[in-house]
Amino acid sequence: MSTRVSPAIKLLRMVWDHEGHQRGHSWDRINHAMAEALSFAIKYGFAFNKGDFEAITRSPDNGGFSFRYWAGSNRHMVGERFYTLAVEGNGRYGENMSAAQAFEAWAERKPFLIRRDQDVKTPRRVAIDSRFNWYGTPISVTSFSKNGQSFTACSYENDPVETCKTCSGYCGGGAVTVKRRHTITHDAIKEYHEAVRVRRAAAVLATAGNGVGHETSGQENAPEAVKA
Repeated sequence: MSTRVSPAIKLLRMVWDHEGHQRGHSWDRINHAMAEALSFAIKYGFAFNKGDFEAITRSPDNGGFSFRYWAGSNRHMVGERFYTLAVEGNGRYGENMSAAQAFEAWAERKPFLIRRDQDVKTPRRVAIDSRFNWYGTPISVTSFSKNGQSFTACSYENDPVETCKTCSGYCGGGAVTVKRRHTITHDAIKEYHEAVRVRRAAAVLATAGNGVGHETSGQENAPEAVKA
């Protein structure tokens, strides 16, 4: 583990030490300032050391920044919005790999690397709100298990829209609801990648044979999903 202080920690330390200078103490302002500083560091490519998130979570008396007070949480999941930002980027500047690896080291979670689309060879990490095709079905990540061995992802559908019989105007419906809920492990991802490999090989053989054979949709060997 690197002993040199990372640029990300230097930024957070500066904000922690100087936020609100000459304006009086405010934990609310400090919490918002630290969350924005960490987002800034991730978004704009500051380098992180592997142990940085562990350091961030320490108490101020131990050189940390009380991460849990401003990280945001949902049940056992703490600070996942920062992992999503590191993995997905902000739509313009791309991922921050060192930040993602630092979060994984702190969370003691092996990354889930998956081919987001069957025609894309390079696997990528997934985080909450990551979207990808699973056996031909678009799904979105909603949570990680407490032990870090799996994640949950859902497919969705729109309820029928109801129209007024008198004026033909909108009367209700159209809400987005969960269609299927999938629990995906590292082994399940390996099986999926193997299914994709077999599918691509079959497509190549079909092309080489001048159309003999057929290309599958990718859904034939999909595991049974957990109904919502």
